[in-house]
Amino acid sequence: MNIPVKRWNHSLQLPIYSICVGLVITIGINLARAQEIPSPGKASPFPVIIRGAMVHPGNGDIARIADILIIDGKIQKVGEVKETYKQSTEIQGQGKHVYPGFIALNTQLGLIEIEAARPTQDTRESGLINPNLRAAVAYNTDSRVIPTVRSNGVLLAQVVGNSGVINGSSAVMQLDAWNWEDALIREDGVFINWPEVSSSSRKTSLQELESLFKDARAYATNQSAISTEDLRVQSILPIFTGHKKLFIEVNQYAALLEVIAFIKRFQIQPVLVGVSDGYRILDQLKSLGIPVILTNVNRLPDRDIDSPEAPFKLPAILDSSKITFALSIPGFWQVRNLAFTAGTAIGYGLSPEAALKSICLTPAKLCGIDNNYGSVEVGKSATLLICSGDVFNMATSNIETAFIDGRQISLDNKQEQLYRKYRNKDTN
Repeated sequence: MNIPVKRWNHSLQLPIYSICVGLVITIGINLARAQEIPSPGKASPFPVIIRGAMVHPGNGDIARIADILIIDGKIQKVGEVKETYKQSTEIQGQGKHVYPGFIALNTQLGLIEIEAARPTQDTRESGLINPNLRAAVAYNTDSRVIPTVRSNGVLLAQVVGNSGVINGSSAVMQLDAWNWEDALIREDGVFINWPEVSSSSRKTSLQELESLFKDARAYATNQSAISTEDLRVQSILPIFTGHKKLFIEVNQYAALLEVIAFIKRFQIQPVLVGVSDGYRILDQLKSLGIPVILTNVNRLPDRDIDSPEAPFKLPAILDSSKITFALSIPGFWQVRNLAFTAGTAIGYGLSPEAALKSICLTPAKLCGIDNNYGSVEVGKSATLLICSGDVFNMATSNIETAFIDGRQISLDNKQEQLYRKYRNKDTN
């Protein structure tokens, strides 16, 4: 009797192999994490005093030498601290600099672990229009990338996916927590990737966007106009009620003009992201009061006719034009260089105070958390760092201590551990 044999489908070999490799990598990472990743910092039961440091407020003001008093995670005083306590922790800051914790905008930090391993990525979902996606719930606090970013002063991040035309809801996370619930500060906005002029699905995508925003506006005006069961409409609705901001990533001049027409039509006050051709619409940005997030200042110009220095000069141009702007870097591990991007802008005409504000207080305002973060001021969260050199200078920056909500956090990371390991290797 012939027994039928089920043949192996060779077309499945590669996907299954990739999944198995990804699982092995993920399991290995998790086993290593348990031993290498330090626990989140604990709040000090006693006042913390930083003595005699050069304090850079991050709000555009000039730096000055001052003491900083921290109690219960809040900044209680910036000036001379004469109060005495039975027990306190004092940090000698003479010759050092204090900065607010930097805020990375528009990043996939915590959503990607290894770029080459698909199972370690959680940034995409099927479909082009996904406003109901929530980046917060996918955020991985155990990511090995986070400590490397944290050690360069990035203490907060606006995390967002990268899925189609609407990426979903972004979330501001603090970078030292047990889980995403502890890390979450605020779900602040909805991100749109405006379709490029050359995109094949451009017409369909724009039609879907238009229809969705019309439905959301109709519901905001008359709540009986459409069904409340549409999750996509519910996710867009907070933009019209003022509870969330709309972030639109757009770069090309023609697309920028389309976006301006779109926001006028729906009477929305958005934040534009990318805006590499922003210098061509300065008047419109200024008259409409549209804030901008510049991404990737350290790049080549987008057009052959532009000066090679055009991307480096754009922050100073926006600043002199009185246009609100922030600096960011796309990606995830790349945001460790956020301060050095601001340093590049300083080298091309931006003042150090404006550069610091562009990665501290302005991002906090755009995310709606400026009442508690973004600057070293009385009453705000003690989310700050102490650096023994110029934090904008890659050659001198040396961040020694950092606090998030008054908790001193670990600045150790996998790369530092490898450096220490091989520095002491016996070469004989």
